[in-house]
Amino acid sequence: MNYLVHLALNYPEHKTLVPGNFAFDLCNAQEKRTLSAAAAQGARFHRAIDHFSSQHPSIHELNRHFHPSVGKYAPVASDIIADYLLFNNWDRFFTKSYGEFSEWCYQQLSEGADILPQRVAGLVSEMVSHRWLDVYTSLMGIEKALKRTNAKLSFPADLTTVLPAMLEKEDLLGELVCRFYSDCILERESWLIPQNEMKS
Repeated sequence: MNYLVHLALNYPEHKTLVPGNFAFDLCNAQEKRTLSAAAAQGARFHRAIDHFSSQHPSIHELNRHFHPSVGKYAPVASDIIADYLLFNNWDRFFTKSYGEFSEWCYQQLSEGADILPQRVAGLVSEMVSHRWLDVYTSLMGIEKALKRTNAKLSFPADLTTVLPAMLEKEDLLGELVCRFYSDCILERESWLIPQNEMKS
């Protein structure tokens, strides 16, 4: 669900991964099994980063800060908060603006919609039309994202209750996310080496 982290790892050199990488979490089980070859590579990248994230000590620490507020849903909250904190530290990793990045993402997703399952392509088109990447640029946007996610949880919980902890420790948590994202960049390069060797 941490869309921004996943997309940022494809920017700007790896645009062919964007549709499958972004859409993976939107696909149901049947759609994941029948992804086109073009989308499947992006989906494999998505799974690799998810696996890496689940084992990273910075993410475990982020979860620990949110666990008192939302219990077992701390990892869900962490995904969304991590995107917000990455946006807040954007200039540490990128020379181009977040606005340029957003437009690049919208372009790749629009152009790549035809390799996605029809239902998912419709969802992606709707998200692009609403310019959903703006969500990560403000506390109000993040609060709305957390509230929307509440409706998808299996058991009642209010993810917005993590916001006081995030605001109180924003600098500390931001450093955790930056450490995590720096390691994600290294993981991306390690993942790409065998993929490039297969093509050659």
